[in-house]
Amino acid sequence: MQIGDGAKLEIMTKPEIVELPQDPNRTGLAHINIKVETAEKRDEIIAKLKEDGYKILYEPATTGGTECRAVTFEGIVLEINLVQ
Repeated sequence: MQIGDGAKLEIMTKPEIVELPQDPNRTGLAHINIKVETAEKRDEIIAKLKEDGYKILYEPATTGGTECRAVTFEGIVLEINLVQ
């Protein structure tokens, strides 16, 4: 993923890892956060996560807040916030 003209983020998986159920509140990595400039961009990302079948923990449409959290690949929680 390229972010504007700046940073790039590469996320990889390892197919030979055994897939076990994981609780989002387990020890270790808490979540990955992405900050976006507009509510429209955030909502695009939420729609894509839903389309791809990821579990949405909460989103602005249901909480009245400004952020979204989803459980993504390998049980990793992804948080999307507006730049403040």
